Amino acid sequence: MIVPTKIELVIFAIFFLALHYVLFYNKEKWEEYFKEFENETNEERRKGTIKVMGYYIGNILIPILMMVVVSELFPQ
Repeated sequence: MIVPTKIELVIFAIFFLALHYVLFYNKEKWEEYFKEFENETNEERRKGTIKVMGYYIGNILIPILMMVVVSELFPQ
């Protein structure tokens, strides 16, 4: 079993805190996103929603299906 050192954990935490800031707290970036989509039609919005929901569902189902397939191919 690999146990990370304290330094590795600190570096990992700092990396994710910085990533979290860039993705969620950087207000200038969010304003750019809102401006990009403010003139979007209802049809474009609906298509985008379907794509995002498909992405979410796929990211949940594909790993589960992979585990099932692998467990069937390589039984213990």
